[in-house]
Amino acid sequence: MTKATDQSIMATAIKLFKATQFEQVTINDICRACDITKPTFYYHFNSKDQLISTYFRSLVVKLPAQLQRQDGPQDPLERIYDFYQQTIGIIATLGPDLYSQLYIANLKTNQHTFDLSESTNKYVTDLIQQAQQAGSIKNHAPAAEMYRSSVMLFEGVEINWCFQKGDFDAFVATKQALAVLFMVSDR
Repeated sequence: MTKATDQSIMATAIKLFKATQFEQVTINDICRACDITKPTFYYHFNSKDQLISTYFRSLVVKLPAQLQRQDGPQDPLERIYDFYQQTIGIIATLGPDLYSQLYIANLKTNQHTFDLSESTNKYVTDLIQQAQQAGSIKNHAPAAEMYRSSVMLFEGVEINWCFQKGDFDAFVATKQALAVLFMVSDR
């Protein structure tokens, strides 16, 4: 038996979910692949739904700090687009079927997967304020309201991406919708 961690269990389970389908993978399958017992699984997670929610949230919550360390675009509007593009990259690695399971899990019982994190909220809200001051965002609604609206807009694009089985470029659709929200005329 191996020493299990949240990360090792999540990594193994995500591989299983991608190789098969979420609904076909059982807790027993995860335990076998991780070489752990069911009580060990339940010590770390109360369900598969909590596992995928925790996995996704752990990736997205780290994103602002990762982006601040990178040598990315300096323009605040481009940094906002970069944030959404990186988030879409995380979603794309899951694929539409597994990402759909995050919505299903949250519809059954709110796993708080899509709650706004403090670090993300501050990061994007500050960028919106900077872009407003620079004149690249012409919508002068409060930055915090703009951020919440951008998240709702983004989630709508992502839900449609799931419905369409990933059959369109979610970043292009998100960037176009954000340009309308932000009143960006030259993009």
